[in-house]
Amino acid sequence: MPVNTTHADYEARQEQWKRCRDTVEGSDAIKGEGTVYLPKLTAQDGNEYGAYKDRALFYGAANRTVQGLVGAVFRKEFTYTYPMEEHINLLTTDGLDLWEAARRVVKEILITGRYGILVDTEGDAESQRAFASAYSAENIVNWRAQLVRGRVLLTLLVLREEYEVPSDTDDEFTTGSKTQYRVLKLVPAGNGLIYTQEVHRQNTSKNIDTWTVVERITPVRNGVPLDHIPFVFFNTHQSTPAPEKPPLLDLVDVNLSHYRTSADMEHGAHYTALPTAWIAGFPTTKEFKIGSQVAWVSDKTDAKAGFLEFRGQGLGALRELKKDKEHLMAILGARLLEDQRRAAEAADTYRIRQSGEGGALAAIVRTASDGMRRVLQEIAEWSMAAPAEVAGIKFQLNSDFIAEQMKPEELRQLMEAWQQGGISQDTFLYQLKEGEILPAGRSVEDEKSLIDAETGGGFKSDNVVPMKREFELVQNNGKITGIKEK
Repeated sequence: MPVNTTHADYEARQEQWKRCRDTVEGSDAIKGEGTVYLPKLTAQDGNEYGAYKDRALFYGAANRTVQGLVGAVFRKEFTYTYPMEEHINLLTTDGLDLWEAARRVVKEILITGRYGILVDTEGDAESQRAFASAYSAENIVNWRAQLVRGRVLLTLLVLREEYEVPSDTDDEFTTGSKTQYRVLKLVPAGNGLIYTQEVHRQNTSKNIDTWTVVERITPVRNGVPLDHIPFVFFNTHQSTPAPEKPPLLDLVDVNLSHYRTSADMEHGAHYTALPTAWIAGFPTTKEFKIGSQVAWVSDKTDAKAGFLEFRGQGLGALRELKKDKEHLMAILGARLLEDQRRAAEAADTYRIRQSGEGGALAAIVRTASDGMRRVLQEIAEWSMAAPAEVAGIKFQLNSDFIAEQMKPEELRQLMEAWQQGGISQDTFLYQLKEGEILPAGRSVEDEKSLIDAETGGGFKSDNVVPMKREFELVQNNGKITGIKEK
């Protein structure tokens, strides 16, 4: 089989990925696919279908849902521990920093439920630092995982890439592109397996579909070949090669159904809502015009004229159907973003609810956080960080998706516990940050520095506040804006 052979699971999911990506992309992408998403009505010719499609309104619910969910994850900063800050500011081969790369990971998982990052260097020189190379679901075309000595290892991975080629003209500003496949393999070597790379490009000198290996390397770290493929999969619930159902798929299907309903409603309104004159008892050979200075005259006393008026219920049914689908899309989007601060409930009920559809965004955050941590570890190992430094690498995205300020009574109780020495200043400030009392972007350490500046440095993090200090809440229009000492 040729190198561009696709995995069976890829073939099963690729139409779903396209549907989701086109829907999130919006109206131009959907209408550009023509009859794929909006079939022709019976006996419609090309011009009639073009007008039918142009009148249809595409409702961008899927795109707004993705934007809202990504915004919910990144409304608070993620936390990380990494020994080499220069890597954080330039993480990927296309110039993204850690924040931008993590944001793209979450967005891609939401759209297709599938993403991947390869950690690699430019060439095989050990002195070159490693970068993260991103691959969308559509470009991870084939893979194989096997049980090797008690471990399930990725032994084959085929990635589709585009590379630039010179233009056929002499214009230096014009370039073209062609497809190549990067093949990552574990091959036998001695008593184990080592990681190799091959780049395959199509052989254009023949009239048959053949591919030629134009590059073959064995990456090394500290002079030693790798014993694994440094590729990290990101799925909705797990980090395995097998793709999962896109989390937005149900919403996307309703979004497309809403588009078709809109087309029918706009089409019906176009033919029924426009005033149409009718006449009876007038000569059929005469052309009649409508205008304030035009009179229709007939010799027949029973001649009649009027306007057609639509009285059916069909458009009303379509209008209600559109509203129902808009409501359903709102429900499906909200189920991905569940308010985690509901009223108290039984532990078993909470566990069951979290394991179902309500925990979808939380599952994506867990998968993305774990995957980004592994990517950072691979990069650090390539830069020959100490084992202890690699083990200490952490990455955690925000999992508090709903903005909800601490209630005044909760803050009073917390303040009382602090004043009476029941909790430390660190705990008090941490709870203020979690309860969104501290200003956005201000850390606990920042707040402690401000307190020290105001009090002359008299209060340290390991001291409690004396009982003689009294505080009160500062409120504006019923909203807590801070606290101050009486």
